[in-house]
Amino acid sequence: MFRNTSKLALLALLTIGSTACSQRVSEVEQVEPISAETVNLLDYPFETVLKCLPEQNALVAAHRGTSRAWDIPENSMGALKRIMDHGTLIAEIDIAGLKSGEQILFHDGVWDRKSTGKGPVASTTWDQAEKILLKSFAGTLSAERPALLSDVLDVAKGKIFLEIDFKSSAKTDEVLKLIRQRDMANQVVLIAYTNERAQELYALAPEMLISAPGDEKGKGLNPDKTLLWMGRNISTDLEATPTLGYIGLLGKDDNKEVKAGPSVFLVSDWPTDHGSVIGELDTNTMMACLKAG
Repeated sequence: MFRNTSKLALLALLTIGSTACSQRVSEVEQVEPISAETVNLLDYPFETVLKCLPEQNALVAAHRGTSRAWDIPENSMGALKRIMDHGTLIAEIDIAGLKSGEQILFHDGVWDRKSTGKGPVASTTWDQAEKILLKSFAGTLSAERPALLSDVLDVAKGKIFLEIDFKSSAKTDEVLKLIRQRDMANQVVLIAYTNERAQELYALAPEMLISAPGDEKGKGLNPDKTLLWMGRNISTDLEATPTLGYIGLLGKDDNKEVKAGPSVFLVSDWPTDHGSVIGELDTNTMMACLKAG
């Protein structure tokens, strides 16, 4: 999920909820993950959680479902389980489709750079894929094998929110079917790279949150279901718009402050440098809003 920007240059705006926002500057500080004893956010729809998150707070998401602090392959089952154990509340994952129809987690269009496999992912059958070993970001060979989306959803259900990035080989209908079969529509955000794709996804899955490119400012989309992706650009004309939130990629050395509006969640290659929430969470206020729906 780099959307033709640098990996340390991802920010977005979320138009959701009905309260006006005000400009603020908030330090990014390390805090302990939210525990089940305080606020179990996974008990509530993702849309409600984002609407109720206080303006001084932001959630942290794991880019490609892992942290570069670990020598573990991205988009792997082992990485997802470890990021869940860490307490991270959101994982961004990449979905690719195999020749035999299975939907798996993998970012690249070919196997070569990040695994022992060779050639296009889309030309591979599951019988071939399950023999492939994945490599970490540093190139370390692991015992991890490509993970089926169906298995990942089973592990993630009720335990972590998911941001779904469709690679070119992914079958949208099949991905949506797998999500619905597990009653996880309220636990995901679907990523679109164009406004036309966002409209297509909204037509196919009106009950799910959609992330759309911010240069279109959500034109023609349902504002209650649309995340506007802005790269690292924080447009001043959008700061005055009600109900905005920023989504961004925090790098290891890019963690000083979040500015210009209430942050909803921040996608990071280094989620282990942060707790699951930025800023001290007012759990009483948060819970009151969540219970009110």
